[in-house]
Amino acid sequence: MAGTSLSSSYGQNDIKAIVKKLIQQLSMSYDVRGLKVSLSISVGISTGMMEEQCSNQIYFIESLINKAETVMSYAKKKGGNAYCFNTPDQHIELNRYYQIKGYQKS
Repeated sequence: MAGTSLSSSYGQNDIKAIVKKLIQQLSMSYDVRGLKVSLSISVGISTGMMEEQCSNQIYFIESLINKAETVMSYAKKKGGNAYCFNTPDQHIELNRYYQIKGYQKS
């Protein structure tokens, strides 16, 4: 899992364009020793603004990463080469999904 941080000057449409280009480039087929290899990626995108007076920057960053991981699960459920932005209810819905399936998300 890799993480990328963009400045607050990027809007949702800018982020979509960047992610679509990333997916396009990474999903191309490659020839590796005569074998055709292709990748499928799922991207979870979380956004947030850190308050200037935020006392715990590490907590804020970890929170964004956790949200991105959760929403990446939604992108994976869509199939290959997909991306999703986080929404407030996704964490609750994903926990319900894991409970129904009998899994425990750590």
